Amino acid sequence: MEDMTLLLERLRGRLPSEEPGARGLERVARNPGCLRLRTLVMIGVIPASAARDIYGFPAEEEESHFALSAGNKFERRLLENGAAGLLDLYRAAGRLGPTECRVCFVPDLRPQFQFAEASKRWTLTDGLLLKKLVRDPEAPNILIKPRLPVPLLGSEHDIEPDALVAADSERFYTPVEVKSYPDRGGKTDPADVRNACRQVAVAVVALRHAASRLGVADPESLVPATADLILRRPGSNFPVLRSMPLKGEVYSIARVQNEADRTIDEVKGLIRPGSTLDDPTTLDLIPNNYLESCRENCALAGVCKRQAIVAGNPVLLGNRVKEELAGAGSINRALELLHDRSDSTVCWKEQRLRNALQEALRAYRKVVNHGR
Repeated sequence: MEDMTLLLERLRGRLPSEEPGARGLERVARNPGCLRLRTLVMIGVIPASAARDIYGFPAEEEESHFALSAGNKFERRLLENGAAGLLDLYRAAGRLGPTECRVCFVPDLRPQFQFAEASKRWTLTDGLLLKKLVRDPEAPNILIKPRLPVPLLGSEHDIEPDALVAADSERFYTPVEVKSYPDRGGKTDPADVRNACRQVAVAVVALRHAASRLGVADPESLVPATADLILRRPGSNFPVLRSMPLKGEVYSIARVQNEADRTIDEVKGLIRPGSTLDDPTTLDLIPNNYLESCRENCALAGVCKRQAIVAGNPVLLGNRVKEELAGAGSINRALELLHDRSDSTVCWKEQRLRNALQEALRAYRKVVNHGR
């Protein structure tokens, strides 16, 4: 049996290995039906690299420069002056007391210049987590940008949560995700909240893995499926703290991990032995799952949309239309059914769809012809 590391290296071909990060794993959990995306993340190729280096397609920016700038400015305000903004926020929420002010900026303690330095940041983070586990009174209340590994296909991939927070009385840390989205209560964009929750759920999984590595027998009890989401008060740069339940999000990330081996086995069954996924013809054999939302978060969206146009995928007309035309499978087939141009045998699903389409067409003609 081929060693997994060698197999992933072979599948990448000429492309270097890249870390998916928390955002990459969250992206897969967002669209679990996309085998192509899952495969690329598993073998260590980010979508932007695949779009550019495999398809020669200009990768769309996943986030605008304006949004990135706003997000960086918001985070800087929280972290400046020894994370005073973050401390004030947690004190106002009653989560930290006046004397609970020990903040550790992990990157400042061990700057990352090369892999050797990165491994030292893992060790440094583990040492700080261990202090909390043994109830060391000097354990930090807030860890900024700790480095945590997430296991995937026998390897460990780095993530850097925005922060971890814990009061002196708490057993362990809670992950924190900072986003510059305006918090409008019930009117906050649910997609933004879901995406942020899935991203911080990766940190929950990583923190459980770290606890297990440090000898904790029941990491799920120590690290519950909850995290803190920090958003921005509308019209200002003042932060708003939300404690979020993440049971479903943590499950979706764990499912990505658990299905990794099956994903690679599925891919091996779709491509020729010895072929590599840096060839667009080979990568095209791996099915995608193009959705409307792909344009907002995946650099491969342009490639997949082009293929959806060729296939006449109903999703091009929206997710609702895709569901309505599922019985036809393509826009062209739906048009054949509508106009009775189908030469092949019509199954019961297509018959039901044809009746619905023709009834809708009759209703439309009646309206535009003023009831005649």
